[in-house]
Amino acid sequence: MFNNMSQKAPEKRKICIIGAGASGLMAAVCAARAGAADVLVLEKCDEPGRKLAATGNGKCNLSNLKCADWQNALEVFSGIGLMTRTDSEGRIYPYSEDARDVVSLLVRAAEKAGAEIRTGAVAAGIERAGEGFRISVKRTDSIRTKAGKRRAYKLVEEAWNAADTEYIEAEKVLIATGGKSYPVYGTTGDGYVFARKLGHTVARLRPSLTTVETAENVKALGLSGVRAKGEASLYRNGTMIASERGEIQFTDRGISGICVFDLTREMALEPGRGFGDFRISIDLVPDMSPERLEVYLADGRAEEYTERESLCSLIKAPVADVIAGRKLSDRSSAEQIKSFELTPVGLGGWERAQVTAGGVDLGEIDPKTMESRLIPGLYFSGEVTDYDGPCGGFNLQNAWMTGIKAGRAMAE
Repeated sequence: MFNNMSQKAPEKRKICIIGAGASGLMAAVCAARAGAADVLVLEKCDEPGRKLAATGNGKCNLSNLKCADWQNALEVFSGIGLMTRTDSEGRIYPYSEDARDVVSLLVRAAEKAGAEIRTGAVAAGIERAGEGFRISVKRTDSIRTKAGKRRAYKLVEEAWNAADTEYIEAEKVLIATGGKSYPVYGTTGDGYVFARKLGHTVARLRPSLTTVETAENVKALGLSGVRAKGEASLYRNGTMIASERGEIQFTDRGISGICVFDLTREMALEPGRGFGDFRISIDLVPDMSPERLEVYLADGRAEEYTERESLCSLIKAPVADVIAGRKLSDRSSAEQIKSFELTPVGLGGWERAQVTAGGVDLGEIDPKTMESRLIPGLYFSGEVTDYDGPCGGFNLQNAWMTGIKAGRAMAE
């Protein structure tokens, strides 16, 4: 399927897309289908769409009915043969609920329209060359290894230094390299380096939609692995700044779950400050008023139920043990149920984050075409730009629409 790159002299191309992820593949499809006769996609991994194939636990939450342009994205997908289904909360999935099918259809559509996808080709640098661009590329065939992690890093560095550099000269370039989240899939922040060297501003990068690590030893409390539905609220210096309902998952080091992920979008640290400004409060019975809860617990005491017995009919037993045993607070059980407090001390790193917050300044990009306002012929799409949306398909929708815009604009 994918061609080897053996040319020694600079290779001339009309359009070069760096990155065969969600936005890069969509851009290739749209550019080629719009009539661009010479589209090349460079992908550093040994197959395209590796991160895309893993999204949504492999189900691929494509978009959401709450997204502004969801119909436009689905129109493109329908045109390449993808059927979709929508759940009760407005999340849109491929009908098969298999992300690999989305990757396969995008790759097939791009190649059928005439685009070339070249894997194992790492873009090592981009520079201006006349009215176009010169891209230095290194092959990764000799870099792959099954050695132990520490030894593998050394082998990669040695192979990289010894590898020959080849060059591609392109009239137009799209940087669709993704962010820094899930680096195991090849997203290691390359695009930010390219953007800075070409004169673009890159907003501060941080992990987003990720886990929260807490000062409280959740594992020692016996909560690790427990899932509880509730409403999680984020406070900064005593003021609530965000609140989300959903399932909270207790981990060995803190809490996780979609509603927790969404809260992390608001946990940007101010220069010189840590997480001490933040606090998370979980309402374990958000549909029950404090007054109704007090009556319920009083009725239990009147019936001579133990406090733990009364709590276990409301909340999971391990959480009831913590509350009834006053293991976290001396406050009453009712107060703790309505405000189960945890102290953030950190966020899950790039390995756990679903997306990257920060990126190439959107003010330096034409939103209609995704072309740089600073450098004609240079385009950006997807996670490399300064956009991070909530869970539920918003980030993939951004990838699709920026890819669509960039692909069609490059074809003109």
